Amino acid sequence: MKLSGNSWIAPLAVSVLLINSRAGAAASDWGYEGDSEKPAAVRPTTATKPVESKPVPLKPQPKTAGTVKALSDLDSWLEIFALIASSPEDDDRNAVRKLETLSPELKENLSRFIKSKLDAKVPVYQGISPLWQEIRAKVDHSIDYKESYRMLFRALTRHWLLKTDKAASFDGKTATALALTMEDSQKNATPPAKPQAPAPKLDATGESEELFTELIGPSRIAEPGNPPLTDDAIKAYSDMTCFLYAKKHPDKSVDQDDNRLIFAGVVRDKFINAPSAQAKLAMSNFDLTWASFRCRYLDSSPAEKERMSITVSAPVKASSGDSTASLTNQTILNLFSKGPWAEGLAKTRTAAK
Repeated sequence: MKLSGNSWIAPLAVSVLLINSRAGAAASDWGYEGDSEKPAAVRPTTATKPVESKPVPLKPQPKTAGTVKALSDLDSWLEIFALIASSPEDDDRNAVRKLETLSPELKENLSRFIKSKLDAKVPVYQGISPLWQEIRAKVDHSIDYKESYRMLFRALTRHWLLKTDKAASFDGKTATALALTMEDSQKNATPPAKPQAPAPKLDATGESEELFTELIGPSRIAEPGNPPLTDDAIKAYSDMTCFLYAKKHPDKSVDQDDNRLIFAGVVRDKFINAPSAQAKLAMSNFDLTWASFRCRYLDSSPAEKERMSITVSAPVKASSGDSTASLTNQTILNLFSKGPWAEGLAKTRTAAK
């Protein structure tokens, strides 16, 4: 059995609309019409599980005996950075707790950075401890939470860095001023005559951007532009497609390398030929959308999970009440307003006024 082009690309069409229903592209604009390339045959195999619909915790890892001590904001940020640097494949949650996923030098530099922000009473770095301890408990409970929040924090960091002048060094291609909001994207609806100035630095020297670039590693730009399309966004589209197919066909999977190559080619083509700046924005931000979806999905009731699956597997109209709010919760929104990504975005908006 083979997947027809339209059958598997439909989720990609809807995903473009998930960031904001005003993206404006109709589902038919994003269908795969070509017959020259088709995904490989669907193989009976273990169902793809990018998000576990019924999270089953792994065998609990051994915990240190004794009273659990409340974390400080400094300790909380360091554990978040350790999660960002953790493995995408291995269960290294104990290493995250011990900050072993950070090199000694990187840990020292990140600690110095956070201490300077807390000493200066920068609001977006204060009060993270209660929020992180809530997430930390979930990460301890299930590896799915660890993977999902790792993706979320990495996407937040990456999209912030793509707004800075460090973006010019990513993969040797220029990719500046990636909008994180529709408000920002409207300013970029018409390409500027001159390259847009990078976002203001978090410090005078730009060392902070260097530090966080070291933390997340290089960002691979699949298609340069303003905004760019990253390999992470393409992978998120493929993960979403495999997840939705596995939900409908639990005994089969389309998660094979040959299929993913087809998915990637189609996503790149649709990005290049996107009908509007808003559509490109939605596609470039999709790794952040997918990470938010994963975190929200794991916290949802069975009925909410079903509704979310329907939302991402069928076109949504701009007039409908089902919007990106269904992909987030208050915890996720609170995370958006914390950390270097929030400080960088705030500085950009201040400079624009």
